[in-house]
Parts: sequence; C-alpha cells; structure tokens
Amino acid sequence: MTGTMERLARAWDDAGVRWALIRGQVTLARPGSDVDLLIHPADWAVAEETLRSEGGIAYPRWRYPGHREFQLQELRLDTVTELRYSRRDPVSSGLEDGCLERRVRDGWLWQLSPTDTFWTVLLHCVLDKGAFKERRRAELSATCPVLLRGSTPEAFTAQVLPADWSTDRVVACVQDELWDELEELAVRLRPPSPLARRAVARARDLTADGFVRAAGVAGSWSSEQTGRRVMRRQTRISFSGLDGAGKSYQIAALRQEFDGAGDISVVWLPFRIWPEPILNRLPEAIRSRLGPARPAVTSVGPGRPPAGPRSSAHRRLKALFWTPIACMSAISVGLNLRRRAGEPTTPVVVLDRYRLDSIVKLYYWYSEVSPRLLARIVQLVAPRPDVEVLLRVPAEEAYRRKAEQWTVGQLTRQAAAYDVAATHTGALVLDGCQPPDVVTKQLLEHVRAVMGEGKRA
Repeated sequence: MTGTMERLARAWDDAGVRWALIRGQVTLARPGSDVDLLIHPADWAVAEETLRSEGGIAYPRWRYPGHREFQLQELRLDTVTELRYSRRDPVSSGLEDGCLERRVRDGWLWQLSPTDTFWTVLLHCVLDKGAFKERRRAELSATCPVLLRGSTPEAFTAQVLPADWSTDRVVACVQDELWDELEELAVRLRPPSPLARRAVARARDLTADGFVRAAGVAGSWSSEQTGRRVMRRQTRISFSGLDGAGKSYQIAALRQEFDGAGDISVVWLPFRIWPEPILNRLPEAIRSRLGPARPAVTSVGPGRPPAGPRSSAHRRLKALFWTPIACMSAISVGLNLRRRAGEPTTPVVVLDRYRLDSIVKLYYWYSEVSPRLLARIVQLVAPRPDVEVLLRVPAEEAYRRKAEQWTVGQLTRQAAAYDVAATHTGALVLDGCQPPDVVTKQLLEHVRAVMGEGKRA
C-alpha cells in the first residue's frame, strides 16, 4: 500500500497540491485500511485530476460537499477539504488552513504536526466515533508528550467541551490513560437521536405530567408553556444552488432575523444515493460510470436521455434498465429528506440543501431516466417547504467564489439541471449575482408574506 500512496504523494507534490495525512500512519501499510487525507480546497481540482490520472475511481457518495472517497488500486482514500466533526449535527472547525500550514514532512509523507494530530484525533474520537480504539489511543499517547499548549485546535476543543470539562482534564486523562472517562465524555457530547428529538416534539403537545415523562426519555428540557397544549405553526425555508451561490450568507441573515429567542434551527441535508452498499461492490469500470467521470450530459431534456452516437434502441434499453433503480433511489432520497426535515421543533426551520439539490443529483447519476419522473417522485415523498429558494449564479461565478471539488464544466451541467428542477418544482429563483443585501431583502419579503406578517417598512 505504501508504494501506491508514495506515487500519489509525489505526484501531488509535483502538481503543487497542499495535503497531509490526518491520522493513521501506523495503519498506512495495512491492507483494507482507510487513508484519511486533508487537501487544501483551492488545490482540490488539481488533486482530483492527478488522482484520476493515477487510476483513482470515485465512489458515488459523499457526506458533505468537501468530502469524497476514492479507490486507488488497493488504497481506499477518504479525502476532505475541511475538518468537520459529528455526522448527525455537523460542526465545522475552521482548522484546516492552519493545520496545512503547520504540517510536517516524514520522507515522502506529509502529516499534521503532533499538536494538531493530538487534538484532531481527540475530536474525531469524541464527536465522530464516540469511542477510542486502540490505534487512536496509541496516537494520542504518542503525541501527548510533545503537545504544545495554547494552540488554535485546543481553543476550538475547549469550545465544544461541557462546562465541567477542560482541556487540562482531557490532557491529564490521556497521560493517565483514563480512557473510560474520555469515552463517557464522548457519550455526553453525542447529539440526541432522531427518536429522542421526536419524543421531545411530542412532549410539547402533552400535559405537564406527559411532558416530564417524555423529557425523561429524551433529555433535560424546559418550557414556559408546560401544562397546556402548544400549537405553533412551523415555517420551513429551503436553500438550494451551486456551491458559492451565497446560501451561507442568506442563512446567516435569517438567523439574525429570527434567532432572538432561539426560534430558528438550521438542518444540513447531504445527498444520500441508493443503494450505496451495492454500488460500492460493483466493478471499478461500472462504478466509474456512476461517478463524476461519467460522460458529460450536453442537455437535460424532459424525459430524454442525452444525445449520442448510439442507437435509439440502445438508449431505450439503458433507460429500461436504469429507471427502476433510479425510482428506488428517488424514493429513498425523498424519505430521508422527509425524516430529516421533520426532526426540528423550532417555529422556523432552514433546510440547507433540500429537494432541488437531491433532484439535481438524481439527474446527474441517472441521466438515462426522465428528469420529470425523478423530480415528481421526490416531490411526492418529501414535503414541500413554505419557501423553496434557488440561488442562481453562473458556473464561472460559482467557481470563482468557491473553487472546490467541481470543475467549471461540471458546474455548468449542474447549473442547467438546477434550472430544470426549479421549473419542475416551482421554486423561487433569486439572482445570486445581486448584492447579498438585495437578495436578503427579496427573500425576507417572501418569508414574511408566507408567515402572514406582511411587508415591513
């Protein structure tokens, strides 16, 4: 395994890619182990192109926009452009730039510095895994003696710890090998499960006794309205569009508008393609056909597969094969969206990526199948938000603002697919090239109208 990784590492260095191994040097030569890599977002396009030129195959899935998985011969590469923790309630650390600036070299291998390794491994165990495996314990024990205190990762860790924990206590537990205490900390920091959240939501519609019983199951809660039935209408607002369209700015504006009393929650909804376990077992040639390396779609027509030199009979056969798979995928996607969108209990819920983005991804993976059919399935299964927003920007502008894993050509295809999806769903399309404050004003007018507040001066 190290030979393959060394060739890729040298190719990345020659191409000027800033990268580093996040953790797991001791298992780097072990067959079947994942290789966790951090790549600078500005270098992602070059890194991906280099990886593909070395024979890398992309898996048709990711947990968030800055995450991709590849198979390179016997290596399974887990690549990220940001250090984000906790799958259930993702937390962006903002540590990636500093970690890459402080990386250290060991022969051909770039690694995080010992201090950065200590805190990122600890965060991974506490927030992602909820456990400390033997190899992670070994990494923490090895880096603890040379730990530099007062670092930026330590400051971030202090922010996520509960009040009765400090970074000094964490370091002492590692030094004394008190792994049980650290695992108890991990249990405390795990966000409540969807089942627990639904129990709390039901509790808010119960009497005082019922509220106490449900809260005992779901966690510690308080309410000024305990003892009477709570009936509050929930307003859901979804944001969709290319990376760099300005979704984060508008979501922050809504937070500022409605978060005075904790009345707003934001849910990030990554795309989950079905059936991932089956797709991951397909031969590399077929798996590559399902990834971003698939032939470009020149147009997204209503119910028509992309034009090409193959016969119409061949295209119809392909559509016949892919349609049931795509329909099952669309149903699965819709059910996942329905479940996640229904978890928050606040009066205002912002959905960061929702139906439009999932429909576009379905167009992308299943270009042989009718786009209108896929959109209709998702629309039927996933509830329509009160305000469904598409922030529209040209592909070139999106790439200029946020150059991540997609090329301009791939973004152009996605932008065209978003336009088709917006037509199918009747979404509110806002020009993301306008000044952000102008977009915010237009957005708030629609939101207030839906909420029955009318326009304010």
